[in-house]
Amino acid sequence: MARSETTGFALGVLAALLWSPHFHAVAEAVGGATSALVFHFYVVFWAAVACLLVLLATGRLEELSVFQRRQTSFLLLVLTGGYGFWLLRALAVERSAADPSDVHILFYSAPLALGLLSLPTREGARGRQVAALVLGFVGCIMIVARPSGAQGEAPGPGLGVGLVAVGAAACWAAFALAARPLVREEKVLPVGGALWSIGAVCLLATCLATGDNILAITRTALWTSMWLGVGTVALAFGCWLKCLSQMPPAFAAPLWYLALVFGVLPASRLAGVRPGWWTLGGVALILVAVYFGRGAGGRTEMTMSDLIRGGPARL
Repeated sequence: MARSETTGFALGVLAALLWSPHFHAVAEAVGGATSALVFHFYVVFWAAVACLLVLLATGRLEELSVFQRRQTSFLLLVLTGGYGFWLLRALAVERSAADPSDVHILFYSAPLALGLLSLPTREGARGRQVAALVLGFVGCIMIVARPSGAQGEAPGPGLGVGLVAVGAAACWAAFALAARPLVREEKVLPVGGALWSIGAVCLLATCLATGDNILAITRTALWTSMWLGVGTVALAFGCWLKCLSQMPPAFAAPLWYLALVFGVLPASRLAGVRPGWWTLGGVALILVAVYFGRGAGGRTEMTMSDLIRGGPARL
């Protein structure tokens, strides 16, 4: 594996680690006086604030002009990852409020969707990567799904909720695929600042259009949205975008499954989910999938434009 791909691999693992507590923290915070849509608005809002404050503190606010130079690329990123993903994710969580874990596994179809969407591209997944992604998704099912006949087992999500959750996963996959050309040319921090700022405005407009009161959020939920926005969005997606600047999306995709592996502890603390033998088996399958995905990454061809650029873009 080339040095840049090794760096990308490490950043992808870090992104998964930072993202790992996100779902269970959201499930814990949403409900009662706080709607899922309002909560997700605040999460994206705090991510934007974090990026903009860093740009301001380092005297780099002018770098936000990247939006003016790449408006078409940003439109696609906002529609998929800056707005579409969060809107559909909020709707899926809201509609499965009785048991949000029902849609949890559907969100993790995103890496598999990314691999499939990349098939027609030059850097797209090949047989080995698709097999690794399928294997990893099976591991996710083993970690999230409850054993058959478990006490208190509830029906799975309805078709409508399931389609919304899969739509959120597809948005994440399209976002990752579309982000790579942009972050290979531009710095990640201003990209994140512009992306989350526009996404927050779109989510705010949606809240106002649907009559959701953005002030109707508990103090605990507000604090939770703050650390999620800074840690699991601004930092995690920043690392993920840097990872995508170093590795083809199809090779990076299995790394996102590691969020479930790292999330076993948060699940036990926040949701009271106790790991069992199925959990261990799922973790093993995901680690195997990551190993096979990483082993194949080193055969990616380097283009002349890669040589001209001569290395990864700075933050």
